[in-house]
Amino acid sequence: MFVAAQLRKRDGEEHASCRRCEYAFEARLDGDACPRCTPGELENDLPPRLVALLATFPALRDAPRTTTRELAVWNCSRGAEWAVIFVLSVYNTRSAEWYGLPHFDLHKAMGRWDEGQRGAFAAWAVDPWWC
Repeated sequence: MFVAAQLRKRDGEEHASCRRCEYAFEARLDGDACPRCTPGELENDLPPRLVALLATFPALRDAPRTTTRELAVWNCSRGAEWAVIFVLSVYNTRSAEWYGLPHFDLHKAMGRWDEGQRGAFAAWAVDPWWC
C-alpha cells in the first residue's frame, strides 16, 4: 500500500522511501510517514494544480487556497468537508489524518455530495493525478 512512503524489502528488512522527497528511512511500527515530510513541512503553498481542482468543486468556492492547514481547518458544510478531504488526499493520502480528519471514504462522500460535487469528482476520476 502506498501512502507517504513506499515500503521495500531489502536484505530481509523493510525499508521505506518517501514518494514526495525520496528520502530513505527505516520503516516504523507507528506508521510510514516520512520524517522529513511532517505536517509542518506540508503546510506550504498549495500547488496550482490542486488550487484548480478545488475550483471544480462548487462547495469549495469559498475555501482557502493558501495552505493545507488552512484548508483542513476551514469551517464548512458536511458535503464540503468530504470534498476537502478528497482534495487533501490528492495532495497526500495521509494529510487529512495529520489534521484530525477522517480518511477519504468514497461511499460516504458520494452519499453527502450533490450533483455538482459528484461531477467534479467524476471529472478528476476520468484522468486521475496526484501531487
